[in-house]
Amino acid sequence: MLVDGDPPAVVALIDFTLALLGPPETDISFALWVTGRSEQPAVSLDDARVRAFVAGYHAVRPLPARAIQAIPLYLVGRGLQMLVRGERLGGLDQKVLDRLFWLHEHRNQLEDVVASVVDGTAG
Repeated sequence: MLVDGDPPAVVALIDFTLALLGPPETDISFALWVTGRSEQPAVSLDDARVRAFVAGYHAVRPLPARAIQAIPLYLVGRGLQMLVRGERLGGLDQKVLDRLFWLHEHRNQLEDVVASVVDGTAG
């Protein structure tokens, strides 16, 4: 239960029924979907923001080499989830679709950015 206010009152419940342990690349990708752009309405991800986020994570919990391909792939997965959610709510979200096309066109670039952290290569 989440409690807030004075006097304290229950304001929300968290249900962990469907919670599971997943690969860290999913959490990184889902976070980058929100924080990886230089501004919220942007379609493209910002290389410097992606690199900084992945580097921060990698410094605390080193990522395996598979993260180089997994993070861009899970970003697409997150976009597809958002697209389905939008369609269920009544329509196509063009911004999400534009972001998915951008991810498709720039997948190699994103892999290079992640590799620059995981492998320590220039990127």
